[in-house]
Amino acid sequence: MIDFTRYPNDGDPDSDDVLPLPLLKGYGLKRKSMRLETKVASGYTRSRNLFRGPPAEMSATFSFSSTELETFEGWYSHLIGNGAEWFVMPVRTGSLVKDHQCKFIGDYSQKLISDNDWTVTAKISVKNLRVISEDETIGRIGGYESATQAAHDAIDGSVTNYVLPGE
Repeated sequence: MIDFTRYPNDGDPDSDDVLPLPLLKGYGLKRKSMRLETKVASGYTRSRNLFRGPPAEMSATFSFSSTELETFEGWYSHLIGNGAEWFVMPVRTGSLVKDHQCKFIGDYSQKLISDNDWTVTAKISVKNLRVISEDETIGRIGGYESATQAAHDAIDGSVTNYVLPGE
C-alpha cells in the first residue's frame, strides 16, 4: 500500500523518483534548544534540560521541473493539508540519509529560474532528529567501533594476560 503522506521520493539518488530531495547547497539544520538557562546572583548560569528531543528546523531548497512543481503543489495541497500535516521524508544528518517525520513551517516560496525550471524554498520542522547512540559516540572518540567493543577488547586482553602471563 502506498503512503501518500510520504514525500514522493525513496531516498535513492539513482532511482527514478517522482520528486527530487532538497538540494545540498544551502541545506541546513538548526536544533532547537532543549535547555532553560537562569542567571543566578553569583553571575553564573544554571542550566537544565526542558525536553528530550525538540524538533529541529531545516532550510530546504528544491529544484523542480514544471511538471515536478505541479506534482509537488498537488501533494502539498491535497495530501498533507497545505503543509499542515506531518509527512515522512529522507533527511541528511551527518553521513546518513534517513527517514524523519517532517512538517512545513509556514508556506513555501517558488521562483522560476528558466523556461522549465523552478526553485522552491521552505522551512521544515524535523521531529526526532537522528543522533548516534552514547555507545557509538564513546567508541568513536576512543577509536573503536563502540564503547562496548572497547570494553570487550580490554577485558579480553586482561584475561589473556592473567591466564598466560609473560607471553
